[in-house]
Amino acid sequence: MKTEAPFTYDFTLEGKGAVRDEDDHLILEGLAADFDFDREDEAFEPGAFDEGMKSFMSRNPIVCYHHKYDLALGQVLEWESKAQGPWVKVRVDRPEPHTPLADVYNKIKSGVIRGFSIGGRFHRRTDEQGRTRIHKCDVAELSVTPLPINPRTLFAVAGKAFGEDPDLDAAEAAISKLNAIFDRIDKSLS
Repeated sequence: MKTEAPFTYDFTLEGKGAVRDEDDHLILEGLAADFDFDREDEAFEPGAFDEGMKSFMSRNPIVCYHHKYDLALGQVLEWESKAQGPWVKVRVDRPEPHTPLADVYNKIKSGVIRGFSIGGRFHRRTDEQGRTRIHKCDVAELSVTPLPINPRTLFAVAGKAFGEDPDLDAAEAAISKLNAIFDRIDKSLS
């Protein structure tokens, strides 16, 4: 009985990746933040970005590497308030070869770096349970970072990576079916 079989898939799982545009820039999408508590036990309140987002997008919607203002990667193209938090679409410009940003670009492209983090001035208050809540955020920059404080802010494949919009529901269903098949195989071998 054959216990291994090669297979390929033309979709990404859990939205981890990036797609390139015609100029070889990377286009990234995902939540820049959400309203749950992060690794530092802080949470943004709904509405915390309402004023700061408009100002940021109208001034200089810069994307940096790991909150380093001298390592600009590109620009925020879109910023939209959603129920779960601010969603962004970002362009990471193709850098000159053999520069520090070329290494970052390649790590984003390969999926090693895939987190978003917002930088700016945060206005905090304590809630009834004594936890810190950020109620207002003056956004200065959005960063691409290898380890975001919020583990839920990983960026996803943007746009038409395979010539059409990926159907993530169908991809998840296919993976579930594959997992069920693998479970049956494992049980039959036991």
